[in-house]
Amino acid sequence: MKKLYILLLFAGFYQAADAQVYIEREVVSSGGDNFISGQIILTSTIGEIATETLGNMQFHMTQGFQQSGGLVVPSSRYVSYEGGVTSFMVLAPDSVNWVATCAEDWCEITYSGSGIGTITATYTSNELFVPRSANILVDVENIGTVIVTVHQARFPIIIDGYPNVQSVSAEAGFTTFSITSNTSWRVVENIDWINIDPMVGDSIQELTVTYDTNYSAYERTGEFIIIADSLDYFIVLSVVQEGATPYLTINPDTINVGSGSGSTAFSIESNVNWMIDTNEVWFDVNPESGSNMQVITIDYNENISIAPRSGIVSIYSDIEDIGDTFVINQDGAFVYIVADPEFAEVNADSGTISVTLTSNAEWIVNEHSDWFSINPLSANGDETLTITYESNPFTVTRSGKVFLETLGGTVTTSITIIQSGAEPTLAVTPLEQQVGHQQGSIDFNVSSNTGWTVATNANWLEIDPFEGYLDQDFTVFYDENLLAASRSATITISTTDDILEFEAILYQSGAPPTISVSPSFQEVGFEA
Repeated sequence: MKKLYILLLFAGFYQAADAQVYIEREVVSSGGDNFISGQIILTSTIGEIATETLGNMQFHMTQGFQQSGGLVVPSSRYVSYEGGVTSFMVLAPDSVNWVATCAEDWCEITYSGSGIGTITATYTSNELFVPRSANILVDVENIGTVIVTVHQARFPIIIDGYPNVQSVSAEAGFTTFSITSNTSWRVVENIDWINIDPMVGDSIQELTVTYDTNYSAYERTGEFIIIADSLDYFIVLSVVQEGATPYLTINPDTINVGSGSGSTAFSIESNVNWMIDTNEVWFDVNPESGSNMQVITIDYNENISIAPRSGIVSIYSDIEDIGDTFVINQDGAFVYIVADPEFAEVNADSGTISVTLTSNAEWIVNEHSDWFSINPLSANGDETLTITYESNPFTVTRSGKVFLETLGGTVTTSITIIQSGAEPTLAVTPLEQQVGHQQGSIDFNVSSNTGWTVATNANWLEIDPFEGYLDQDFTVFYDENLLAASRSATITISTTDDILEFEAILYQSGAPPTISVSPSFQEVGFEA
């Protein structure tokens, strides 16, 4: 089912006793297609109900009194700045006279009449930069004056620049734009690499734009505005400058650093945007991106390995084939081997000690004293060294060393062990000896862990040696015993520190008994 809408475009109600009323109407469907149109003319008197049928629609109207505002339609016309003609419709009752006049000299009214008619308004071109309006006064007999208005647009402001865009090379120079305008204008810009002259003007004028060298590899655009002094019209002009030849260099391209942590730097000289890439974890790069010229800082960690290492920093740009590579070489750590403790004191008994070795390299036990053993004899890096030492059989303090070196002999260290001497011991065998009366010699054995001396108070004995060290024999030389009586001598053996002392006794037999008279006879005289 379609809904019908009635649009009454114009309806006039007049004060005349008898009048014809024109109703123009359209009936449209909800689908938007117009399917009935026509005009109804109702003839009636004031207060009378008139009925008229058009198509399948019936209209009922009651004639009323005229309102003057609807006598001239439309109430306003809007026209362009160019000269031309427009019109208004007067809906006055038959035989009612009306006169139309215009107060503006640029709008000429060419029609007067009675009843329904048309007012023709001829207007000249508006050469002003402001809009203007002309009121048309329509005096309707016995009804009053109706005012309708012609609104004319302003003359358009014209500002034109040729060309809109100037393309220039990267080198400094100048270019020009031709400005055509029908009003005064000024330049608005905020670009540090161009200068524009002049900055104000009117009508036709040449604009000179001086531009600086573009050192960047990238094209740049400078836009500036030509705006009318009235601020209601502007154009945008542009200078597009080519980029310079792209380049990127670094200085230096290689840096050597020590094994300790620290910082170093290199500089990038460039006219492109650049990025830094590295997959090394032992140093940091800052900044990682930038443009133009900048100093790059590298903070590197300590190299605890003895092996040197190298890291590569790749610098690349968003322009193909523009980039470079920086290399940082770091020395290996100083080779070291440290023993803790480096010095140990032990008693005379056998035992073991542990020594902590700290190293960053492979090492070996190069040499050690023969009274202790080492485990392990070689290793890589940190290790605990076990030293097993024998008991000290001697009374004197002794020292022994363990010598260690890294492979290649670059670094050496040693461990010193001081072992106390044992308590002194002394024994003599035999403690007694028997010899004959004849001259001769006999041996005694000394067993000791220290030095010793031999002494006797018998003058018929000689001892060789009269001092000794550790286990040793000494010989006692004795004279012949001429007496028939036996004799003995005490031999004293003492440690050199006089802590221990032993006595041995040598017994010598007496000579066999003999008797002899000499001379065997004597001659004597007679006297008594």
